[in-house]
Amino acid sequence: MPGKMEEVKVDKKQDRHTKYKDTKTDYDLKCMYTNIRSILNRNKKEELMGILTEHKIDILGITESWTHTEIGDAEINLMGYQVFRKDRKMDNGKKTRGGGVLLYVREKLIAYEIHDFDAQCEALWVGVRNKHLGELVIGVCYKSPNAIDFEVENLYSCIKHYSQRTAVIMGDFNYGDIDWDNMATTGDGSKFIDLVQDCFLEQHVKEATRGDRTLDLVFSSEPTLVEEVTIGCPVANSDHNVIYFRIPRRVDQKVSKQEVYNYHKADYVKICEKLDSIDWDKQLQGSDVEQLWQIVKEELIKCRCAYVPKRKLKKRKFPLWMRRHIVKMIKTKDKLWKRFKERPSYENQRKYNEIRNKVSFEIRQAKRNFELKLAENIKEDPKTFYAYARSKSKAKVGIGPLKLNGKLIEGEFEVAKHLNDYFATVFTREDINNVPQAEVEENQCEILQDIDITFEKVQKSITSMKPNKAAGVDELVSSFIKGCAPGIIEPLVDLIKKSLQETSVPLDWKMANVTAIFKKGSRGDPANYRPVSLTSNVCKIMERIIKEEIVQYLKRNTIIKDSQHGFRSKKSCLTNLLEFMEKVSEQLDSGEPVDVIYLDFQKAFDKVPHVRLLAKLEAIGIKGRLLGWIKEWLTGRKQRVVINGMASDWEDVLSGIPQGSILGPLLFIIFINDLELGIKNNILKFADDTKLFGGSGTRENIEKLRMDLLELCKWSEKWQMKFNIDKCKVMHIGVNNTLQYLKKSSECEEPQE
Repeated sequence: MPGKMEEVKVDKKQDRHTKYKDTKTDYDLKCMYTNIRSILNRNKKEELMGILTEHKIDILGITESWTHTEIGDAEINLMGYQVFRKDRKMDNGKKTRGGGVLLYVREKLIAYEIHDFDAQCEALWVGVRNKHLGELVIGVCYKSPNAIDFEVENLYSCIKHYSQRTAVIMGDFNYGDIDWDNMATTGDGSKFIDLVQDCFLEQHVKEATRGDRTLDLVFSSEPTLVEEVTIGCPVANSDHNVIYFRIPRRVDQKVSKQEVYNYHKADYVKICEKLDSIDWDKQLQGSDVEQLWQIVKEELIKCRCAYVPKRKLKKRKFPLWMRRHIVKMIKTKDKLWKRFKERPSYENQRKYNEIRNKVSFEIRQAKRNFELKLAENIKEDPKTFYAYARSKSKAKVGIGPLKLNGKLIEGEFEVAKHLNDYFATVFTREDINNVPQAEVEENQCEILQDIDITFEKVQKSITSMKPNKAAGVDELVSSFIKGCAPGIIEPLVDLIKKSLQETSVPLDWKMANVTAIFKKGSRGDPANYRPVSLTSNVCKIMERIIKEEIVQYLKRNTIIKDSQHGFRSKKSCLTNLLEFMEKVSEQLDSGEPVDVIYLDFQKAFDKVPHVRLLAKLEAIGIKGRLLGWIKEWLTGRKQRVVINGMASDWEDVLSGIPQGSILGPLLFIIFINDLELGIKNNILKFADDTKLFGGSGTRENIEKLRMDLLELCKWSEKWQMKFNIDKCKVMHIGVNNTLQYLKKSSECEEPQE
């Protein structure tokens, strides 16, 4: 049972500005297991969410999930949990009914899948870290009643291997003929009993879990590792009972009641009055850009402390659509099931079946009404709609733990440090002694070397800011800046003007807190994370002004080629695909097959070399103070990775443009604008995603494609932006396509005569 919370006496006056209040607590891992017979059927996933929240479950094991490769993680994701899965293999590409195992681990726990024993069976093994127990292995296994001998032998080998560690194993083993009190059997379970005894495993389930048979079992490698095993009512229409149990552990853990600023309830009238009362001319007189920024930031921080209230940060317990009456009905259902088990009768069974069906109906109705309301309010509240839509297409995945050279790296600071070290390794070490001459088309008739900073432009830029954008190292979020706009706009105009005139950038504007976003693959590999920089929102005001001026300049001089569809007005992924389909269809209709080469840059945004980028900006007519400011903005940047408030040390940024900045994407498309110079076939770009395509019906056309690949390879070497050859793919289209294999662009050799 959870330990009692220790009382901590705190001096209220002393603790008034304290961000966290820490207490020590002792508690167990609360676990649940069930054979669910399709997690996506009859709102079982939604009912599970209510059960997990009610019982505060930390670890959930599921067998017979009926999942397959066509079901994405987002479809089976449960809010607040990491999901691990092993699907039943398809039979010659066809989906099979039954099978599949899942394991859900609460996000606050460090968990990672273990792959050190490759066995062809339905078993999933996950490591859960605990400083007192070390590595605790959690296994979820399923043995089908008609499993072949090879599959059973592999399952036994898995259990034998992992039971040598501190392990808890749960699952449906379909040995209903075993008497676990006497360790005897009347059927084919003798080999399984021998396995359990040879591995010194303790079996904890003593009651029937399906009808009058005990099919679902919980084993542990130590007798005291599992406690308080109880049987609960099935989920929805499953014919297997639920098993609840505890894994005891003693942990000194900080229970943090984090307080955050509630910007929506800030008194912006008083803030603006306070800012208006400041004699900015006197305050800013004789200050350089860095000093001016520090004065402005200090006044904003003072106003935030004085006029923005705080609130305790609470995690949502239930999904948005879950109503309290549904949670109460789930409790009632559990009580009626227990009553039916204790006193079997037609009336008790009828009441249980009635409430079970009602729970499913209410969940379905609640979700339907919630989604309908979301659709109706999409114009007023698009953020909630798209957040809900994203949750159905992409599962949230935690960061780490990492595995480096076979060693497990855990702890938020250590993970942040190693991620930051890895992100620094991808930077380009630019060859500044051999900077090539940028090639541009001579169709521009002007240059852009200065920008007139006005009150109206700064005001428009602040108005264009999206609310609720996270702060950079200056701790000023976008909502606060927008609310303070009337009182702060005067010193901001002076700050931005001075910054451009002196080509000077405050240090805070060059610093970035990096959030690591998991992409795909193993969570233990740092290469599978994308860095997104959180930079100063005040700097973004100036970036937005500069971006608008450069965009207008590029339009007037038609500098950006039409092949680029990313980060451009009236261009999108859709226009890119429509143009591609039109051109490919024309060639196919004429009877010529088409080859499409998909190209991928290595860490594109992080590898842009600064000196070469500045050379291209100068070549298209961006010069003077504006070029000097961009150069200063790119030079001397630093970054650190932050995970749950724990930050790594600062690391120098040697190349690239900050992902998450306003100006960055525009600078990137300028850098790759000349990628297609000298290319004979069609080329289309969406930011860094590039495809080259053309006819492949003759040797001459195939040779033309090969020569274009060589030209692209030369461009990548020249501008130090290499392609990731492993991710470059070729697609052959057309019934008469000869599927000729083109040479890899990495070979970069001249064609032989």
